[in-house]
Amino acid sequence: MDITKQEFTTEEKTENAIAEHTTCCLCGTDLKFKHQIDFTSLKVVEDAHCPACRIQLRQREHILN
Repeated sequence: MDITKQEFTTEEKTENAIAEHTTCCLCGTDLKFKHQIDFTSLKVVEDAHCPACRIQLRQREHILN
């Protein structure tokens, strides 16, 4: 049996994905999100920053349908 391979349930995979999206990859602090909505072009710009590290970690643009 290969002990390096780890099996995860769907619930554990979901929890891990949420934690990856909402915590800082550098220090583990909960990220703060800011959303700017442009109703004319139907877009949302999402900024994620870490209050502990004081850096912006990502910016994503979402299209509203």
